[in-house]
Amino acid sequence: MHPTLRRLAIVLVVALTASACELSSNLEEPDRLGGRLTFSGDIQPIFDSKCTSCHAAAVRPMPAAGLSLDTWELLLMGSRHGEAIIPFDADRSLLVRLAADRSGPAHPGELGADTLSSDELQAIRSWIDQGARSDDGTVPFEGSRDLLYVCNQEDATVTIVDMDLNVVSRVVDLRDHGFSASAKPHHVAVEPDGSAWYVSLIGDNAVAKFDRDNSLVGLFSFETPGMLALDPNSEWLYVGRSLSAPNPPASVGRMDRTDMSGEEISVVFERPHALAVGPAGSYVYSASLGANQIISIRASDADVSFSPVGGALHAFVQHVVSPDGGTMASSAQLTSRIIFFDLSDPAQPQEIWSTGTNEGPWHPSFSVDGEFLLVGNKDANTVSFVSVDGRRVEDIVTGDGLAQPHGSFVSPDGRILYVSNRNAAGSYQPRHDFGDNLDVGTVAVIDIDAREIVKVLEVGRFAAGINGRAR
Repeated sequence: MHPTLRRLAIVLVVALTASACELSSNLEEPDRLGGRLTFSGDIQPIFDSKCTSCHAAAVRPMPAAGLSLDTWELLLMGSRHGEAIIPFDADRSLLVRLAADRSGPAHPGELGADTLSSDELQAIRSWIDQGARSDDGTVPFEGSRDLLYVCNQEDATVTIVDMDLNVVSRVVDLRDHGFSASAKPHHVAVEPDGSAWYVSLIGDNAVAKFDRDNSLVGLFSFETPGMLALDPNSEWLYVGRSLSAPNPPASVGRMDRTDMSGEEISVVFERPHALAVGPAGSYVYSASLGANQIISIRASDADVSFSPVGGALHAFVQHVVSPDGGTMASSAQLTSRIIFFDLSDPAQPQEIWSTGTNEGPWHPSFSVDGEFLLVGNKDANTVSFVSVDGRRVEDIVTGDGLAQPHGSFVSPDGRILYVSNRNAAGSYQPRHDFGDNLDVGTVAVIDIDAREIVKVLEVGRFAAGINGRAR
């Protein structure tokens, strides 16, 4: 058996065994606090005793940090900074981390109130680890449809954001699924119906498939995978090579999403990184980091053609195709430009215009109406709004939370631009210093109409590629 498939089999067996043990454990009610806890019976009284004098909807002018703890529903909405709890994950839940932090006066002790007792803190921890359920057993965010997946490359985790509430709803630790601490998740692709998602793992040389419940269901072995591009019109998922790989094969992967089998398509040029599926999936576009060439791959027979691009070496980071399918925009790292290509002849994209941005444009996205190209500039800590009709940068967004912008995604309703930020240089200072989070990555939530950051979510270290289901 192939080593990758053997590992998947082992992971699945372990997962099934763990599930069985969890079910047995729940039936036996081993928790020292008496088994399954309820919100109204076990948790709300603690909040009422220690928290709601500051954190209640009735507090005016508003609850501290905008967080209300007087109902289960309000708790899930979190604060103006993001989530307060992450179901099934007490260790990563901010509410628990603040209450348990003993490096100084623990919250709410820092405000002069009584801190949570060890029993109270354990009750909250247990309730969160049991799923933070409502009194009727509802698991938070279980029915959420629009989810954003964020790769935390240095943490071997994927953060999942509920885009309706703009809070973290889950964190998938890849180590729990048999992957290494240096798996280096880089980019994500999501099925149009949200039924599955795929993540490229640079360090573990694989693309992993997870179902909507975040269970590992498939693996595709591929050396140093980078960008992913899903064709919604077929079964294909295309895989590029990591920008950080020193000498990867000069080929692009093509994987059948139904059975995780695949092949490699030779593209001649080394380090094919940028990746996008063209109109109706008839062509796939890549580019070499080391040559001014657009690589066109015909999906029907994997025939490859090349289109030269003028100027100094651009080092194309990523492509994105306009909503109408007529244009492709490419971010050029070394020349700090966005270059637009006409796709009238899909086999031979033709450069039509370009514009300069701030330094290091990374992963671009089109607005839903196609009027703007939105891109984070990694080396300038800014986001450029490029007017397609005006053929120029119309506006630049700056602000707290933009710290080496990497990935971008526009919400399905077109109102919000999400920008992930590596923060590898530590220019963003976390809201709370726990000693292990000084270089925490972020997701900046930007109102597209207002062109301003409305929320900053803290995620894992080196937040890289992000994606949600296609519009």
